[in-house]
Amino acid sequence: MAGNRTDHAASDLTFCTTVNHSQFDQDNFQEELDSLLLYKTAKVIREIALYFIYPSGLVTNTISFFVMNMRHNRKLTTCLYLCIIAVGDNMMLLRAAIPSLLETMSLTNEVTSLTCKAYIFSIHILGGFCAYSVVFMTLERFCAVIYPHKTNVICTRRRVHFLTFFNAVVNIIFFSPLLVSAGLVDNNCKTCARYKENNWHMTLYSVFGMIFYPIIPVLALFGMNFAIVLTLCRRRKLTAAVQTSTTRTSSKERQITLMLLLVSVTFVVLLLPFQVKDSIFMGISKTATPSEAAMDSFSFSLTYHLMLLNHAINFYLYLISGAKFRADLMRLFGIRSSSGPSSSVSVAGSREDGPRDKSGEGNSAESPNHIHSVSGPPRD
Repeated sequence: MAGNRTDHAASDLTFCTTVNHSQFDQDNFQEELDSLLLYKTAKVIREIALYFIYPSGLVTNTISFFVMNMRHNRKLTTCLYLCIIAVGDNMMLLRAAIPSLLETMSLTNEVTSLTCKAYIFSIHILGGFCAYSVVFMTLERFCAVIYPHKTNVICTRRRVHFLTFFNAVVNIIFFSPLLVSAGLVDNNCKTCARYKENNWHMTLYSVFGMIFYPIIPVLALFGMNFAIVLTLCRRRKLTAAVQTSTTRTSSKERQITLMLLLVSVTFVVLLLPFQVKDSIFMGISKTATPSEAAMDSFSFSLTYHLMLLNHAINFYLYLISGAKFRADLMRLFGIRSSSGPSSSVSVAGSREDGPRDKSGEGNSAESPNHIHSVSGPPRD
């Protein structure tokens, strides 16, 4: 967490943006730092996150939860996944807001070693849990598209409950070493660090952590989404050849393809900049100049809050790519759709597909397939 002297971005990074007293007078250093444009921009980014991104994300995730929990959606496995992810996203945003609130209220000096460990442990667990919830949901979608005749066995609520429990347990076990390694470090300012000491054990653990997240989720999501899009394109060509596809079916396939590409690109664009910075550029020296400190503060604030935006943007991705989500949203607020009653949001082939509508088309495949946008925890 940030020290009062340098007002560095509230985070769980292990390095302070400070200098040795023997080289710089701290007051002069801070005064010069405050005058730099990049440092001022970093402050603005943190304020935008605190007063807009976090609150709006909490509100929109809550709305998404209620939409997915509507009566005709409750038995759908995809909607169950999206409810779980919405809750995880809100917990991540609440956790991310804590350091900024402490900084705003000038309470950073009240942070203890125990609260530091809990803070770092929670962000890693929540980030990993959200990421792998998306992976499991996409895996279900992958099975529904690739093996449509087995979806009654694969896509069940019981399986969702099991995978969610398994996901939580694995993340708790994997990140449990942080309860030992994390703590407060005082290098001219108080910092809540992931590793109080850097040794070969922690270096090896950080390598496995990078593989666990984000490499595995990113590769899995891209692989499955690519296979889904490819399969849908092939099916579209086949149905067009035998003249059995309708305009509505083609529209559904286009929406699914657009949605998969949209959420995948969003996921990478928002997540990877922070992961790259956090892995390659671990921090700056205590002998840094004010300009170097300002650049570090700006680059961290920008990439870190882009990563957190993953947890606040899903509602808007649903609006853009999910016609059924828009229809259900209107129903939630009592607004009648000119196109008539909306059917439930679903993944084609889910076991609990709900009743068919009057047109006999049942639940469509226009589910707002969520890609987080993971965010995930800072990685070493």
